[in-house]
Amino acid sequence: MNDELWMRKAIELARQGEGYILHQPYSSLLLVSGDDVLFAWALDGHESLDEALNRQSIKQRGVLYLPYEPEMIPKLLLWILHSGVIRIEISVLNTLTPTQFVRWCEENKIEVHVGLLSIEGHQLNEVYLHNSKSNFPYITLSFGMSLDGKIATVTGDSKYISGPESRDFVHQLRNKHQAILVGINTILIDHPKLTTRLDGTYSRDPERIILDSNLQISLDEPLLHQKSKAGTIIITRADSNQAKKTSLRSMKVRIIEIEDKRKPLNLLEALTKLKAMGVGSILVEGGGTIHFSFIKERLFNRLFATISPIIIGGELAKTAVSGKGFATLNEAVKLDFIKITKMGQDYVLEAIQKQEDIAILEEK
Repeated sequence: MNDELWMRKAIELARQGEGYILHQPYSSLLLVSGDDVLFAWALDGHESLDEALNRQSIKQRGVLYLPYEPEMIPKLLLWILHSGVIRIEISVLNTLTPTQFVRWCEENKIEVHVGLLSIEGHQLNEVYLHNSKSNFPYITLSFGMSLDGKIATVTGDSKYISGPESRDFVHQLRNKHQAILVGINTILIDHPKLTTRLDGTYSRDPERIILDSNLQISLDEPLLHQKSKAGTIIITRADSNQAKKTSLRSMKVRIIEIEDKRKPLNLLEALTKLKAMGVGSILVEGGGTIHFSFIKERLFNRLFATISPIIIGGELAKTAVSGKGFATLNEAVKLDFIKITKMGQDYVLEAIQKQEDIAILEEK
């Protein structure tokens, strides 16, 4: 029996929860006896654990593969005993009650191992694991640009630099994150919908977060009036237009007030307040000044840069990352490329901060 093969299948099953699950880990159960898959379950928004257990036929002496150590759910424990499971492989321990399930297995004479494909298991639940130990949400930066780093021409023309395949990938990212964040300039210039549009599959709109220091947003902005189950959150200074705040609140817009009067706004304070509101993951989509603010403060976990085979040029053309920039290379944020994927005409580069910068992030 190939344990790694079956654990990979269990992780793939667990990923079916993307877009459905926001505040709990992705999980699945995969019970195998020989070459016969006897039981497979993933929380995909349609079936509860009880329903899944009730519909399964039970065969004896299988191996159970779990990407994430489960809670001590009585019905699950009885099912494991009744199924005659002889061995359990767990990829990642439960962060709230680590080894509690493992000890139960050992007490019931079930062979149990922890750590199979642990890297993949941590990647599966990296958002949940981050939120279990951090005071601010999991942050992903995403931007599409030309080969020379531009996100628009000197006249502001930007639709579309990226091809349809990579634009679809961005909507997949939106579907995986609880919220999407942009700066007010993006709103004023592009009037984006900030919705998720995926053909043929379930998708949900992320909460919309707008960084708007001086509360420049118009009460007639289309984004505030579109039909969507997702809400809008505006982060602004405490001393910005009070009358407009009242009007926005009457439109069900949530306002986060930042006492710090500096520009840009205190990002860490804003993110801490968002986390306290229950926002666990944010996809940051610009613009360039916003991207630099997150990068400068090292307030991001993962970055996706889509590079398209087009050269735009122009000193005044907007770049994917702008702001004041770093004075020296020693100050610049260093990255490790994790993956490079060709999507249609484009390449999508996935990167994380180097370990020394990740240590800075975890201290905040």
